[in-house]
Amino acid sequence: METVLLVILQILSTAIIIGAWITLPFMIIPGATIIWVTTMLYVVLTGFTPVSIAILVFETILMFITNALDNVLMGGSAKAEGASWWSIGAAFLGAVLGSIVFPPFGGIPGGLLFIFLAELIQNGDMASSWQSVKALVKGFGWATVARTFSGGIMVFWYGILLFLQYKGWG
Repeated sequence: METVLLVILQILSTAIIIGAWITLPFMIIPGATIIWVTTMLYVVLTGFTPVSIAILVFETILMFITNALDNVLMGGSAKAEGASWWSIGAAFLGAVLGSIVFPPFGGIPGGLLFIFLAELIQNGDMASSWQSVKALVKGFGWATVARTFSGGIMVFWYGILLFLQYKGWG
């Protein structure tokens, strides 16, 4: 690849990756998946090497972990506070429906509303229903921190790939 085209590709892919990383705390778009796809396209366009393959495999693992963090941390937090699996499933459904009806932010209130209603229907207790909502919000906070950190590691390894290619080692 010509030097000018390579530099344009590096600038464009770096801008996309940093933009995707910035969105990770807000759950607007699937930032980790965008980081991974951009890295994969960059590697495909610049050529596979043992170093680029190793970084791509590592980024693939991180992408799956990052995308799973929401469900594990949010659902786990709600379950630890006494929410039923049925209510956690309802929260997931509410998040999906909320995202469809009111994109891009509708998933958050949709999930909170559905877990509240599901717990209220099951238990008939307003206080325990509210406790499940607070636990889900707490899990959301931890998921935001974890997603941002994990995405930062993905950005770091993409930077390592660029550095190694610049030095002629990758």
